[in-house]
Amino acid sequence: MPSRKQISVALLLFVFIFSFIPMSSYASSSFESTAGPHLKATAVKKTSIKLKWSKIKKASGYQIYRSTSKNGKYKKIKTIKRGKTVSYIDKNRKRNVAYWYKVRAYKKTSGKTKFSLFSASIAGVNGVTAPSFVKATGQIKSTPMLIVWDFPDIKKMSGYQIYKSATKNGKYKKIAVIKKSSVHYFIDKKVSAKKTYYYKVRGYKTNKGKTSYGKFVTFTGKALNGDPVATARLLNIASENTNTLHLSFTNDPSNDTLQLKNTEIYAYGSHDKNDWFKTNLRISSYSNDGVNFKKSAGTYTSVAPGQTIYLEIQSSNAANSSFDASSTTLLNFRCKYNNLSGFYWLNEIFDTTSKKTPEIDFQIEFPSGNGCINLEDYV
Repeated sequence: MPSRKQISVALLLFVFIFSFIPMSSYASSSFESTAGPHLKATAVKKTSIKLKWSKIKKASGYQIYRSTSKNGKYKKIKTIKRGKTVSYIDKNRKRNVAYWYKVRAYKKTSGKTKFSLFSASIAGVNGVTAPSFVKATGQIKSTPMLIVWDFPDIKKMSGYQIYKSATKNGKYKKIAVIKKSSVHYFIDKKVSAKKTYYYKVRGYKTNKGKTSYGKFVTFTGKALNGDPVATARLLNIASENTNTLHLSFTNDPSNDTLQLKNTEIYAYGSHDKNDWFKTNLRISSYSNDGVNFKKSAGTYTSVAPGQTIYLEIQSSNAANSSFDASSTTLLNFRCKYNNLSGFYWLNEIFDTTSKKTPEIDFQIEFPSGNGCINLEDYV
């Protein structure tokens, strides 16, 4: 006869197994947690897109949704009422337009309808879709124009064509044919400084000797001067006790943002025919209106294209504050300059070994007379 201890162990084991099996069965039979079908989209005929997906076990049918953009609003276009049917042809679609699709299975049981998860969104196009992103911008410290673009997730693109015009309504001339679908950039070296050019890009596909072209996307780009240009004006020199310089600083509209490094300012001067040099200067404060000054924060003081700010220059060493501001004849700023609004493309294409923004030195000279000065590249 089993002991009381043996009976207790057997009872606990029975309860454990009994409670575990239903939970496992319920989890595995929950249709709502079933992964969505694996979906593919293929162009057929001239205006149709064929969808094909993997079969989901115990499905009563499938629902098909469509959108004109990957992250846009999806609308149900078809309900397949047979679980064995795993394909559908979406007819009368516009050529050269990308459509996005997703599919989910459903199961009817006891008068209720349960749905699986959606498939991943898949793009389909009959023809060649237009670029989804284009941009042209001058390169750093040179005049060539960098053109970048991107297309939706459509495979088997054969290449791209790039056209250019010197005027908005002028005649466009083909300047490049990119024969690799993986290359999404082109450098136009035939440009003049500070001139605006007009471009258009389209993709193409070649199949059995026949070439299909997508729609053009037009855009503009302005070539740089080669070096950033800005102007500075000496406003006043504070008392000899503080030895502070006040400057107005204007960034040229054709530049991108200039970032003046707050702690790397060099002053040169001549007093009583003796030259002197000081390095421990800083931008102590700045102002947008020349009246209300704020203490500089961070490493750089940024100046947007076309913006004018007012700077207060002081010594960065309290124990040695004097730098003889009254005899200053030249200032040198350390400055970061990036002419791409987002330097992802710069790093991706041109700078594969370093993620640093190029640094450019600027030199400000104070000539005698009206005090108007040019900011020139000092490197």
